[in-house]
This record gives sequence, C-alpha cells and structure tokens, in this order.
Amino acid sequence: MELDKIKNHLISRCTAKNSKINDDVAEHNVGVFINELEEFYTRKAIVSFSYKYLYDLFEDFISFAAKATSEKRFQALASSASKHPFLLEFHGGNKKSNKDFKNISANECYPLESKVVSYKTALVYAVTEGRNAWHSTWIKKTDKMNFFSTFDNAKNFCEGSRVQGSIFTINEVPAVVIDGEKDSYLFIELGSKAPFSGQDEMLLNLRIHTESSDNVRAMQVPTLWECAKKVESFLELDEPYRKGRRAYIGLKSLVDYEVLDNDDLNVWFSCSNGGEYLLGWNDASSTINTSAIRKLVSKGYYGD
Repeated sequence: MELDKIKNHLISRCTAKNSKINDDVAEHNVGVFINELEEFYTRKAIVSFSYKYLYDLFEDFISFAAKATSEKRFQALASSASKHPFLLEFHGGNKKSNKDFKNISANECYPLESKVVSYKTALVYAVTEGRNAWHSTWIKKTDKMNFFSTFDNAKNFCEGSRVQGSIFTINEVPAVVIDGEKDSYLFIELGSKAPFSGQDEMLLNLRIHTESSDNVRAMQVPTLWECAKKVESFLELDEPYRKGRRAYIGLKSLVDYEVLDNDDLNVWFSCSNGGEYLLGWNDASSTINTSAIRKLVSKGYYGD
C-alpha cells in the first residue's frame, strides 16, 4: 500500500473520530506519527521499513490521533503511538531509571522471515514499590511494575529508586519464551498463583519440531512475527482477561534471560539499614505454581 493512500486514510479516520479535528490538524497529526515511527525504526537499525505495518500500527492506535487537538498533546501521544499492551522491550537492569522497557508491537518482530526456534520457560524478576508516608500510612504504587533479567539488576534498580520510607518487593515470575533466530519474546501473566492455567491450547497451532520429530520437519515453522501476533490474539480472547481478572504482558528480550530450572520460586522484601547503607533483603517462598506454564510450553512441540 502506497504511503499517500495510507496518509489519506488515516487523516479521514482522525476527522471521523473527532469533529474538533479538521483536515489540516489531522494531516499534521498523521505526519508527526509517521515521523515518530520512522525515527523509531531508524534507531532500531531496521532497514526494511514497511508502511503496511505502519498502517496496521496506526489502526490500533487511531484513537490517540483523534483525541489530539493540540500539537503538544499529539507529540506526547505520537511518542507512545507504537505502544502495545502486550509487548515490551526488555533491556535488563538500570539502577537509576524505571524506563527499562519500551512498548513495541508484534509487527516489529524483524526480520519478518525469522523463524521460531524453540519454546522455553524463563524467570523474570518483577519489582513493585511501596512507601511508608510520614503520616504512618502505606502507599503502594500498584500502577508501576518493573521487570529485570536478574536478581542483581532488580536490586540495583531498587537502590537507584529508593527514597525515605521506600519498601520494595521482588518476585520471581515464570515466563513463556518464544525464541527466534535472533530475538526472544517472553510472555508473563501477572497476579496469578498459577500463570497460564487453562491456556494449554495457546501454542498448538504454532507447534515446532524437535530432533526426534523428523516426520514433521516438512511442516511449516511459524515466524516469530506470526507467533507473537497469534499469541497476542489468543490471550486477548481470554474471557477472564477481557473482564479484567487476568493481566498479560510481553517482553522482548535484548539481554540473556534466566531459564526456569526450579519450580520453587522466591519473593524478597526490602528492609532499610539506614540511608547510608544498602537495602537488606528478607526472602520467602513464593506461592506461584509453575506446572501450568510448563505444560503449555511442552505442548508447543512435536516429538520428544
């Protein structure tokens, strides 16, 4: 699809969504959006920029442009226009910033021909923060959760983020890993004691062969892009998710991840030793059960 046709379609969608936006404003908004995405692709060193996928992305986030009646407002929205509720880039530890993740879309699983190599289970370290306020009340930042590839990275983040009264919790969380030829994607379920329970069928239409499954080597192996899109679609159709009782999130791994090799997970709670000293950590056993996630991953294979 030619870029001009995409622009014209997006402009008409903007004006149709919001009567306060005229064609000139809509054209400006669409231009800003496309520039933001082009810069994003340039920063990611993606050579094969596809306007078709830009079109698909904007279709998902057309409401952003329709709500933007000022340039300042749209600049903020355009910067996040490629965000998706499932996929996030996973950078690992950054002790002074909680911006370890940048939202991306499954459409950005490049190169598009990259095949799925394996399915695995991994460990992700999820950090939540609370604070004892001066008036003896407890404040929990439930809207912010940061994810890290190692326990040390998670602790470093806590040290860099602490203020007086800060208390942190670090949970070991199991993840479903989709390994591509170059990249890996991790999917996790938050707030569940049995992550991915009832999701046994998620990988059945995305199965790949193993060394012992020579008889199915001729079958089509899904690409990482196809797999990420289908997993997203599968999870979005989950009734508990649609009713707000389940929360899924995805991580694009840019660092090495820890493989889940132990079903006994841990949780750590910080304790202050004074502002001049590092935080102390008390550990406890987690109540998270990993059996469902292991069963799900095993169903992604032929053979064995």
